[in-house]
Amino acid sequence: MEAGSVGARIHRLDLLIELRARSARSRTKRLRLRAGSTVIGARTPRNQRQANRNTVEPPNAHLVAKRLLILLALKQHAQRLMMLWDFGFRIRDSFQTHFGLTPVWRSLGWRGVRQKLKARWTFQKERRGLRWALRACQLSSTLAASERKFLGFGLSQSTRDAANVVFWEIESIACLAWALRLLPDLPPPDQQAQLDLDEDALWSAPGDFISQASLRDRLQLNSARENVQRWHWRARQHLLEHSGRLTWPSSNSTPESLADLERLGIVSLDSFNRFIVRTLRDKGLLAETIDDDFPARGKAYRELTQEEANELEQIAHYRHKALNWLCGLAPENNWDATPVET
Repeated sequence: MEAGSVGARIHRLDLLIELRARSARSRTKRLRLRAGSTVIGARTPRNQRQANRNTVEPPNAHLVAKRLLILLALKQHAQRLMMLWDFGFRIRDSFQTHFGLTPVWRSLGWRGVRQKLKARWTFQKERRGLRWALRACQLSSTLAASERKFLGFGLSQSTRDAANVVFWEIESIACLAWALRLLPDLPPPDQQAQLDLDEDALWSAPGDFISQASLRDRLQLNSARENVQRWHWRARQHLLEHSGRLTWPSSNSTPESLADLERLGIVSLDSFNRFIVRTLRDKGLLAETIDDDFPARGKAYRELTQEEANELEQIAHYRHKALNWLCGLAPENNWDATPVET
């Protein structure tokens, strides 16, 4: 990370924080403030530049309801796919992974072959049923390109890996359900979503659900988006530091830029993170901190294990994607093209 760019980033972030603290003011004034930051040399964030190019209105309640139903259907399909693969083709490994047992047998012989054939037949039947259901509910035209591709996969290890990625969309589902007033609150940013939805009721009359859907206020959606973006920034910052892709100072840092940062008390990546967190807290954009850091699972974010950090980054990524899409940052409201830059 260049010290000069860090200084500009701090200045830019301070302007954006001040801007967000006044979010109750009119959109016209917010745009003037952002324009002012450009005059003094701060770059417009990439997702904002993409939003400026997107002239399509943010998705309405009907489109959000359709997207929710699609993600729920794909989640169920991914779950079934993983079960069929694990217990039809990798039975021995599944016993060890899920139950902690090591079977004495190495192969099920002809019985195992029969079980694999049955798993493939079941998968193809269920996949046809899902495609038919999506067409019957007039949802096929709303599928993203990646989702159409996923529904065309056969039963294999690569498909099983793809299903695991699709299953993470449960975090996106939680955001869409909250936006549609189906959940009272968003899940905590350091915990995986536990959906409390009556999916059977939604699918019993999908047309009524879509036609009667209503969204929360746009100000609420944007506030939630900005909050999850901050958490996603912290998650990525943590992973980049621990992978060695962020170092301090960078090889092309100048003495002048380092001196400017040092006057702010920034002499390392850790002090940079602390400075940002203190600024967010002082602006009222981070309600709680632990040791000048985001609070995650009862400790400072920097103290997370690698496994915990990876999990929280995935949580933030999929929630950030859903909320950016809800706020109209995806070009042409294309789910696959939704930006998640921090």
